[in-house]
Amino acid sequence: MRKNKTMYKDLKEKYQEYGIEIISIDEYECTYKCCECGAIKTNILNSIRRQLNEGKTLHTEACSKYYNDIIREEIGDKNLRQFRSFYRYAKERCFNPNSKDYERYNGKFKFKDYTEYARFCFEEYKQSYKIYGENNLSIDRIDNSKGYEIGNVRFVPMNINAKNKDDIYPVMAVNIFDKTIIECDSLVQLANEYFEGKSTSLYQSVQENRLYLNTWKIFYTIKTQSTIESRT
Repeated sequence: MRKNKTMYKDLKEKYQEYGIEIISIDEYECTYKCCECGAIKTNILNSIRRQLNEGKTLHTEACSKYYNDIIREEIGDKNLRQFRSFYRYAKERCFNPNSKDYERYNGKFKFKDYTEYARFCFEEYKQSYKIYGENNLSIDRIDNSKGYEIGNVRFVPMNINAKNKDDIYPVMAVNIFDKTIIECDSLVQLANEYFEGKSTSLYQSVQENRLYLNTWKIFYTIKTQSTIESRT
């Protein structure tokens, strides 16, 4: 038991430096939360202690596995592969000089790693999958002036991806019941600040000219290419 207490004390002292929050511990192994990404992992005590003593981070590939297991449970292997492929595709075009898109996308990949992408983009992907199905989905930046980053990624069919980015135009949301009015500089700002980041659903409601959540009328406050096309 003394050995266990000593190891526990060692780990607690290195908490801030190495990013470990202990959930449970016994004389053989430790379950802990990665403070960088929130992944919960279990590992042998000696292995953890060795990593800490060698100055290695506990934010590892096992963190990606934690999130992949959660995603797989929700949407299955096939859709997990697609979700992961979007990450690789976006990263490739931004970092690989041999990519045909490198010149335009160099420096525009802002995710720290896959776990950050999974944490902040999976709900958007799941929402898009329910709306559009898996076929022909693509990863798209909502605001072309920004990179692949938190709050600026959606998953839409290629035909929507290829259209002018109406999302960067000013929008207004009106509650048809209590007459609340919300004005924002872009659809993504409206989604992030008022509607839990669900930009895909908001975009769909605008394109289909229907109420969002049967409550909100959302529209662009200037004429855009898509609104012109819908009226001709």
